[in-house]
Amino acid sequence: MGRHLSNRHPGYDKSGDSVTSSAPQPITVVKKAQQQGKQQMDYDHLNWLLVKWLILASLPPSTLEEKWLANSFKFLNPSIQLWPGERYKVKIREVFRSMQEDVMATLEKVSSKVSIILDFWNSYEQIFYMSVTCQWIDENWSFQQVLLDICQIPYPCGGSEIYHSLEKVLKMYNIESRVLSCTHDNSQNAIHACHTLKEEIDGQKLGMFCYIPCAARTLNLIIEDGLRTTKPVISKVREFVLELNSSAKMSEDFIQLTAAYQEGSWKFPLETSARWSGNYQMLDIVCKVIALSSEISNILI
Repeated sequence: MGRHLSNRHPGYDKSGDSVTSSAPQPITVVKKAQQQGKQQMDYDHLNWLLVKWLILASLPPSTLEEKWLANSFKFLNPSIQLWPGERYKVKIREVFRSMQEDVMATLEKVSSKVSIILDFWNSYEQIFYMSVTCQWIDENWSFQQVLLDICQIPYPCGGSEIYHSLEKVLKMYNIESRVLSCTHDNSQNAIHACHTLKEEIDGQKLGMFCYIPCAARTLNLIIEDGLRTTKPVISKVREFVLELNSSAKMSEDFIQLTAAYQEGSWKFPLETSARWSGNYQMLDIVCKVIALSSEISNILI
């Protein structure tokens, strides 16, 4: 992001003005207009840094209109000038469009077929989104990957809406005739969209196309089904591990206890996500704790 802004937006790549030097510097009388111009350049640089912050943190431009944040900047420098919220929106759109142009230029040089990966999620406002990622192997047999777009899928968010959104992205980057495969999340809507895309590609005789479910998603569904009866236990273990990760003292005591009973090394912090890997690790802890409790009981008896 920083390199992109530096190359495409001169206001961002401003370096420091002051250079430490032991040699005496001549005294120069600076006119007031020049001072104002220099200050304006400083403000532009600050605003470009804020643009980068908004993009990397996925925050809306309205964040900078919050009065306490604005007051914090004013406390540091009463004369500081932030851009209006609408200008931040314009600049973010400029960055997005120029990055799209960079991606288009990259894909124009790709001579091979490409693969597409679709990911879906709902926002806090229950808005349905789809990300489209492109992957390929270059001439040096190196794996390449680039995010093409993040689309808001219109209601009712079915297979037809997914297909039309995907079609727009493929046509925008001019790769609709070079798609070899599509990986999706196993949902019926995604399958329907990929089936429609296959019919379109087959109808135009553009070559072979296949769509396959995501292996990680499939594995996660299988493990979730297998752990259905143990979910209450795993939830309690996850709560315990979260507390353990937050306390260095508890973690140290736990490591000493496991070492005393030769339970092997424990890596902290433990992963507590609800993904299949996190569920597996929680179940593994349950097995170890049961074994440890059994050994302690035998010793006490």
